[in-house]
Amino acid sequence: MMSARDACIAAARSMLGVRWRHQGRQPWAVDCLGLIVLALRAAGRDVADRTGYGRDPQRDGLSAALAAEFGPPGEWVHGGIAVIQWAGADLPSHVAILATDGDHWRLIHSYSSPGCVVEHRVDEHWRGLIVEVYDPWLG
Repeated sequence: MMSARDACIAAARSMLGVRWRHQGRQPWAVDCLGLIVLALRAAGRDVADRTGYGRDPQRDGLSAALAAEFGPPGEWVHGGIAVIQWAGADLPSHVAILATDGDHWRLIHSYSSPGCVVEHRVDEHWRGLIVEVYDPWLG
């Protein structure tokens, strides 16, 4: 039987290539938070959704909302939620799902460039952008 973590990752992977849309919550158009909400719900994790945020969700309380939902940030975990701060930004404003392929960390996320849901290896560049990880499967 598939674990909830793996079910979440499978749900996110089923949306690879789906176009990015700010505040999207449909299987054909999602933003970074929408992907996480849909993947967690598909895996049986009831999670509160946030709507009405601007294009800079950190200024709208992104980290506070994640901590309220999942508890304090912690270690990197398979199925965890990575918070990303773009280079040159003063606050983090992006989220992704962490996965492992055995030897390497991977990110699954939706963002405006390239404009769809993607999965890729966490190289040194991406590792440097991840500032917090939340575990939605604790407790």
